[in-house]
Amino acid sequence: MAKDKEKNEAPASQEPKKEEPAFLEQYRKCYPTNKKFYVASDNMVFLESEFKKAAAHQATLGSGELITY
Repeated sequence: MAKDKEKNEAPASQEPKKEEPAFLEQYRKCYPTNKKFYVASDNMVFLESEFKKAAAHQATLGSGELITY
């Protein structure tokens, strides 16, 4: 039963935030079919297909969090 619950809930780091930083506007224009952007605490941006890369990059930073928009 716990496995079913895990499948239905997205990890907190993958839930979209409401307010986006202004710099994401240009990414949305360049990648119109991309629905999610992952932003590391150093403002490096990753596309929705790059979650593992984004998480690995954030882990190297030592502080902050990966935010989904």
